Amino acid sequence: MNKTESKLLNIFSDLDKNDQSSVLSFAEFLLDKAKQDGRLVIVDKPVDISRPEEERVVAAIKRLSATFPKPKKKQYA
Repeated sequence: MNKTESKLLNIFSDLDKNDQSSVLSFAEFLLDKAKQDGRLVIVDKPVDISRPEEERVVAAIKRLSATFPKPKKKQYA
């Protein structure tokens, strides 16, 4: 956890339940806005694809590419 995350957690834990709810609502609002504006890229979690006993380099690259999906590139007009 970095310093910013730690500071946010400390502040959050000091707040009462009402204020915690307000902070969560505001954070969800910011997240939705970032998604709508295209400023947030959601990356899928890695898929566990087991490694075969014998695997060639090209097959390994393909397997690893499928294991760690990349975000889609933004289309610019």
